[in-house]
Amino acid sequence: EKPEESNNKVLKSLTVDSYKLTPEFSSDVTEYSLKVGEDVNSLEVEAIAEDEAADVKVTGNDNLLMGENTVEITVTAEDGTVKTYKIYVTKGEEASLGLSELTVEGYTLNPEFSTDIYEYTLDVTDTSITSLNVQAISNVENAEVEIVGNTDMKVGKNVITILVKSENDEIATYQIVVNITEPTENQIIAGIDNNKLFLYGGIGLVAIIILIIIIVVIRRRKKNNNDDEPYYGGFTSLNKSDDKEKNNVVKESNSINKKNEVDKMNIDSFENDEKAKKRKSVIEENFGADIDTKNMNFYDDNTTGRKKGKHF
Repeated sequence: EKPEESNNKVLKSLTVDSYKLTPEFSSDVTEYSLKVGEDVNSLEVEAIAEDEAADVKVTGNDNLLMGENTVEITVTAEDGTVKTYKIYVTKGEEASLGLSELTVEGYTLNPEFSTDIYEYTLDVTDTSITSLNVQAISNVENAEVEIVGNTDMKVGKNVITILVKSENDEIATYQIVVNITEPTENQIIAGIDNNKLFLYGGIGLVAIIILIIIIVVIRRRKKNNNDDEPYYGGFTSLNKSDDKEKNNVVKESNSINKKNEVDKMNIDSFENDEKAKKRKSVIEENFGADIDTKNMNFYDDNTTGRKKGKHF
């Protein structure tokens, strides 16, 4: 069987003499630009494909005309598919003196570097930094690049100056303002100072604790009011479950006959209640067997508002 042919038609590298492409070369970027002087008639373009089996062809790099020219780099894969890269070359006035590249190792300039932007800022939050590695490349051949102020840096504002000098004494100046400061504390909530946040949180916590205490006190008072049972001289009613019903009957009727009926009902239930029997034995043990425990029922005294009974 015929082996499968590669369809890789991507460039691994692309360079043009000593010129710098804009943007910087990347295999997935297909269009670039550069400027050349009036005396430039041709460009030496070096293009290398990722796949050795691919064919690379360069056209338009000779006989450059004034104005815009297009250099095409055609990459043909082994399977016949094609990808084209283009370089737009502007021939005319020589590029003004400046930098084609400016970087600070480990940091990002603000704004992003451009040849026609001459002032930048850089924030450094490491107070131990005393120097920075600055890389600067001129856009004109044989120009001299001098970097001043990138050493012996101190906390606060520092200015790094990059001077570009051409052979005819033309000078271009770039500046980087470096602010070295203490690292800022990360805010827990954006826009709110951490100290204020802790203060507000403390106040809120105290308020919640006070509210909880108030609720507990109110609930306890309410519970105490609900649990306010009549005093029976140290003993609860022998038929506590029937007390309320009995008292209601006594209040409504306030008659001796009805009270006797309630007493009789209480006596009947007394005999069948094991708890009542135990309480009866306790009463007899403490007060004597001659006490009439069957008639130890209580009723309300409407004149005093207290409980009254035969023995208490």
